[in-house]
Amino acid sequence: MKTTDRLNLAAVLKALSRESRFEDYFRKAAGAAASCCGADGAALIMRDGDSMQYRFFLGVPQAFRQRFMGYRYPADQGVSGEVLRTGRYRFVGDYAHSSMAMETFVSAGLRANLAVPVHWPDGEMAAVLAVSWFGSRTNLPDPEALETVEALAGLVGAALLREEMETRLRAQALSDSLTGLPNRHALPEVLEGAMSRARRQERMLSVIVIDLDGFKAVNDRLGHHFGDLLLKSCADRLREIVRRGDTVVRMGGDEFLVLSEGIQRVSEVEVLCRRIDLVLRLRMTVDGRRVSVRPSIGVAMLMDDEGDVNALIHQADMAMYSAKSEGGGYRFYGHEIDRHQQARRAIREALESALQENGLALYLQPIVDLADGRPVGAEALLRWPQASGEVLAPDSFLWAVHDDPLMERIGRWVIATGVSILRAWQSESALAEMTLALNVSDWELRKKGFCESLDQLAGGEHPVNYARLHFEIVETASLSDRKEIVEVLTQCAARGISVYLDDFGTGYASLSHLSEMPVNGVKIDRRFVDQIDRASQSRSLVQAIIGMAEPFGHAVVAEGIERPEQTAWLRQLGCRYGQGYLFGRPMPADEFRAWVTAWQGQDELPA
Repeated sequence: MKTTDRLNLAAVLKALSRESRFEDYFRKAAGAAASCCGADGAALIMRDGDSMQYRFFLGVPQAFRQRFMGYRYPADQGVSGEVLRTGRYRFVGDYAHSSMAMETFVSAGLRANLAVPVHWPDGEMAAVLAVSWFGSRTNLPDPEALETVEALAGLVGAALLREEMETRLRAQALSDSLTGLPNRHALPEVLEGAMSRARRQERMLSVIVIDLDGFKAVNDRLGHHFGDLLLKSCADRLREIVRRGDTVVRMGGDEFLVLSEGIQRVSEVEVLCRRIDLVLRLRMTVDGRRVSVRPSIGVAMLMDDEGDVNALIHQADMAMYSAKSEGGGYRFYGHEIDRHQQARRAIREALESALQENGLALYLQPIVDLADGRPVGAEALLRWPQASGEVLAPDSFLWAVHDDPLMERIGRWVIATGVSILRAWQSESALAEMTLALNVSDWELRKKGFCESLDQLAGGEHPVNYARLHFEIVETASLSDRKEIVEVLTQCAARGISVYLDDFGTGYASLSHLSEMPVNGVKIDRRFVDQIDRASQSRSLVQAIIGMAEPFGHAVVAEGIERPEQTAWLRQLGCRYGQGYLFGRPMPADEFRAWVTAWQGQDELPA
């Protein structure tokens, strides 16, 4: 090799070292290879399984480039096929008359070519570097030129490996490792492209956000491994039912997004949302267990040139939260949802301040012995007093923190405040024998160390008498298969705490709850009590509930008593305890103390 050639090659190597993009790297390497052979241009033909594919060109005629960019042909054909078979370079000086010639390339004007193998660093064949002549046939390049081309092919192989690794890393960064779906980092680019196409084609675009209600409970109950399997099942179901061309994205946690393009009518999106809602509500068999979740689905539509990526996702999120607050299903974003979400944020912020500043309260509703009206205890009910004097019930504000960490903090506050009230009662003779019922949700019971935390609250210099503490278990629809909840309730029972099933008879609780759970009593839902003095069907239902509870020795409390006639029927049917406006509305703790004092000494119920 001439000294000038060595200097030129050194300059090439220096130039290559500055290139980070493979396409630019190839252009300089291929240019040097073609130049040292006196060729017209070069191309990189990538191996892909049993095929070869043209990927990069330099200096070839424009018509050739347009025709063959991305072109595939069998890996065992042509000059490149011979290179793959032998692992050595192959030169064809008269391509049209070569036994390895392919008519497609002859007709495109290829006169001669030199094909050099491109190896991965481990020696495997990755591609073929083809140096090509289109003007005229040529002779075999001299050995020094061949050596230079082979050296450049080696450098291209190393750069190609780097490009492949970077591409793989980029793909991993934009892909969810659990489901294989694109992740939230991939969404901006995907959505920007979809929005551009929608505007160009004058079609609509929808962004559908899906949140899985009930997933957290399954994940907590059965473990993260099972939760991961459930998410994969949900992802598979979404892949199966979306339209061709739609994109499914896992946003993180139990939230997915579906990007639907080419929409002509809003009804198409409604159909898709109904399919998503149905397929995710259906029970799934995961790792041998039957489980189910409930999707909350929010939809935002791009219907004109207005809107951007972040706005669409935000609008779909707001619609999803609106659907969640109404029990699931799907909702389309609109101005009313925007107002709804603004109200939700405002309530949450005010509620957090109230919690920090001791602005919440527990109101107490009396529970009485129906035989003589004697107060035996109270149910603690959450209330939010306002500066205006109005007192808000939970239905008017807890919807704003559904599935929010603030909900857990409020639950802990209720238990801590209830324990404090019960401790104060123990030092007052009029209240010392009263029971206090606290509503406890199943997600609170599933919190690790529930009983230990309760012991810390109830212990100390003046420990609380657990025999006076009752837990009313809400959300009983999902308790039957939760062994850990039964274990926690068993620990509560061992401490002397009584457990009551709330809203018994509504169809959620069942006889199995009474036999399998450490339950001490049931509360008859107010819907059955409401018509007990007017409808025989209501009396039959109440009688059936009492008949279910009696064999287990469970106490029965009727809720919503407002008329003396209801009390008479309840006593006749064998219900011993009750609560309702007839005896007293929910009231602050001080008023309850006065109410108990007023009742002492009375022997009969009010007429």
